[in-house]
Amino acid sequence: LELVSPILNFQHRDVWQAQIRNVWEALTDKFDTCSTEQCSTHVHVSPSEAEWSLDLVKSAAKAVLYFEGCIDLVMPPDRRTNVWCKSNRWNFFTGSRSLPDLFGQIDAAKSIKRTVFIMSVLSPLPSKEFRGNSSPYDHISRSTRWNFTGLNKNGNGAETKCTIEFRQPPGSASAEDTQLWIDFAASFLQGAFQCAHQIDPTTLPTMELFRSFLLNGALLSGL
Repeated sequence: LELVSPILNFQHRDVWQAQIRNVWEALTDKFDTCSTEQCSTHVHVSPSEAEWSLDLVKSAAKAVLYFEGCIDLVMPPDRRTNVWCKSNRWNFFTGSRSLPDLFGQIDAAKSIKRTVFIMSVLSPLPSKEFRGNSSPYDHISRSTRWNFTGLNKNGNGAETKCTIEFRQPPGSASAEDTQLWIDFAASFLQGAFQCAHQIDPTTLPTMELFRSFLLNGALLSGL
């Protein structure tokens, strides 16, 4: 069973938490529910009062790459290897590069589209297709831990107010599970927006640093 919520304003916590509780109460009143390894929870995040800026996207990208291993450690084993939430850090573009190099690539990106490519390309560009009409951007995938592909320009060339999607969490088995992953995604991205410029890509991330990063994001999010 797949449930899709309407767009929720994170700052109106009482409203969206009540909606989630009501859905789960209706489900559990009539059905026995459980989650399996085939289930997942996806959280879409976008700015509430503005469009995505290139700086915000770059900050999110740096934090995602730097802390991927830390997030993996708080996930069930099956969510570390699932084909529907592949690694951003070890994709076709990022896997052969060091973090300092990747941070430089992100800093040098002149567009959101280029940043999306860095975070999302999962396969090489076949030479046969390259000789045809194929573009490198045809080889990006949304099936990554953090899906950046919804940030690309739409058909008329205007920037869309779309989302970064957190796809790695396991399936939710309760309202509390759902709320947990919403809070996690919002806190992580808020931490990224405020603190990504302080990340030193030459140092290894620690769980203590990750905890501080996440708590700071939670405070900034009003949790």
